[in-house]
Amino acid sequence: MKRLQPAVRGLGTEVQYRRVDNWIEDLPVVLRWQSDAANPLFRLSVDQGNAPIGAYNQPAGQRVMQNGPAAVGVYKSSGDQTSNYINALFPTNGSIRERREADGWTIADTGSMYFAYRLAKPGTWYHQTPNDPANKVKTTAQTHPTASLSYSYDILRSQADNNGWVLESADASAYTDFDAFVRALTSTTSLDLGHLEDTNPRLVYHSLSGDDLDITFDTASEAPAATHLVNGTPIDYDSYKLFDTPWLQQDKLGSRFQASVDGESVVYDFDHWTVTATDHEARAGRHSDHQEGQRVVRRRQ
Repeated sequence: MKRLQPAVRGLGTEVQYRRVDNWIEDLPVVLRWQSDAANPLFRLSVDQGNAPIGAYNQPAGQRVMQNGPAAVGVYKSSGDQTSNYINALFPTNGSIRERREADGWTIADTGSMYFAYRLAKPGTWYHQTPNDPANKVKTTAQTHPTASLSYSYDILRSQADNNGWVLESADASAYTDFDAFVRALTSTTSLDLGHLEDTNPRLVYHSLSGDDLDITFDTASEAPAATHLVNGTPIDYDSYKLFDTPWLQQDKLGSRFQASVDGESVVYDFDHWTVTATDHEARAGRHSDHQEGQRVVRRRQ
């Protein structure tokens, strides 16, 4: 999993290689931010069978890559003309303060950060709430009562056999105001769609940070190849950890898993079957000697 680490936003994308299944209950692209309003979450999905929007994804048809605050994706349909849709879900519960359209971009001001989404092919806007039938927008979906959305969304929905998208994000503090972000986005970025109709669709995006993100559709069951490039260099997915976030750490096939939050951590050692809990802030303010507190629990094998 790729992740971004600033204080006010987090962009996560799924590494999709060497899959041994087509697990559909995943979120390949998630953008969160700090907000006092409900549901500060933007997400993308591809239609999956007769499942409702937002409940499932189709990882076999979409490839995703990320470089810092930007992510791109390409889509190739299996040929099913009822499921060749990309969905972008924009929350409408107040966590987005302003949304505007400019040069093909849908650009959002959340207060703490800005983000922008751009489709390769045209899209159509819909609106769906938790009180609507689950198949209000996706009419082929099942209407099981537990499959409805939990929040209200404006949904930008695009149908095409070959498609793609770009997602940019930035802390609001990096720009003087929202207008400045919009100007930077529309004047410095570019999107090359000259190979989108190839057998394996490809797009190249020149990002706000000045990097070139080059992605070509390939097969999720295979090992990484030179299909995800940043400035001409393939991303080294094999060097990635299983978990690598400010809160979770674990090497690939590693026996040690660490979870941390608010100065406290718990380490699971699967080789020695122990769980070690540590308070790193002793407790800086709670004990005058400022020593760490630690306890070890040994599990039965």
